[in-house]
Amino acid sequence: MKVVPLYYMARDLMGFDYLRGSKLNMEMSAYAERGFHAWLDTRHVHRKRVKLMFLIPRKGRKSTIITQSGPPYLLIYNHDLSIVIDSEKKERANDFLGSISRVISGDAQVMWRDVIGSWKASDRKWRDDAIEISVRRYRQRKEPTIVTSSVEIGYTGGAPDALFIDDPMSPESHTDLWMNTVIEHYQGMGPVLMPNGLMVLCMTRYDDQDLAGHIQRTEGWHECTMFEMEACIRAGKCIAATSEFPQPWHVMLRAALNEADQSIDEIVWPTDFLHAERKKYPAFFS
Repeated sequence: MKVVPLYYMARDLMGFDYLRGSKLNMEMSAYAERGFHAWLDTRHVHRKRVKLMFLIPRKGRKSTIITQSGPPYLLIYNHDLSIVIDSEKKERANDFLGSISRVISGDAQVMWRDVIGSWKASDRKWRDDAIEISVRRYRQRKEPTIVTSSVEIGYTGGAPDALFIDDPMSPESHTDLWMNTVIEHYQGMGPVLMPNGLMVLCMTRYDDQDLAGHIQRTEGWHECTMFEMEACIRAGKCIAATSEFPQPWHVMLRAALNEADQSIDEIVWPTDFLHAERKKYPAFFS
């Protein structure tokens, strides 16, 4: 099947037309796209998990591109996947799924309806927290096509192929108690995912005690370009792997301001906006 760029699928087919003009969003999309296809192509060969991390400051549209556009993108290439969308609150995870389901059901007036059509069927589960798409072939599988979970409620049952974790914490919940809860939840999700599954984390970096810091200390990571990341996945071994951390995360890390104190993407974060945010929220400014 011909590869459709994730950026254009998100912008044009799914209707997120505010993505226009952002180089950062195009780069983020290309990074995810290469990782997704490398995983799809090799998951039954290497039988290893693929772990992708997007550390992008707030309002960088990572949720739009990765969490909301990523699952339907994967399902275009494999209709039989089971995917979990996970966030801090169950309501937030359900909002992500709601955005997806409106598009892929054909209810939203976007190009998906004209190009791909509806994936909704009256005889298949279609709830706020779980859906089964009509083009799925292996209906005996008990896991929904997409299901939601959260740090506050957790997840039980099933063995999904992919797990999308989106901002498991926020500035308002950044306490030691909540961070312990986040880490416990993350560790509990590990055994749930298939051994050759895809794990994706989208979050804002706050400090060394957040989930990304925990992962860096306990699993290791490889901050790399999209080409290095893809090469590692297709080779079945990360070049940053060590005996202590044999399967590190592949990380796309960006700060909103460059060394000249200017925005790295004026479309996403105007420089004046970032300077104002830094004055208002110095403790949480990325």
